[in-house]
Amino acid sequence: MTNEDFPWLRCRPGDSFFVPSLDPYGTAMMGIKAAVQQMGYSSKYRYRIGIYKGHLGVLFTLPAKRLPAGTS
Repeated sequence: MTNEDFPWLRCRPGDSFFVPSLDPYGTAMMGIKAAVQQMGYSSKYRYRIGIYKGHLGVLFTLPAKRLPAGTS
């Protein structure tokens, strides 16, 4: 897999992408490395291993930004 398989830079906050894989733990680690390479160490991201449309893999998410408490 290459960095092109992990489109972190095309994601906006709240977006997700799924990467099918027979080795989801290895894919999750490669996705984390790609996130750090593409967005830096301070980046926020999440991943979940699971099945999507019958395929085993990893769902990566760039969390939505939250507004500070007391603002509307």
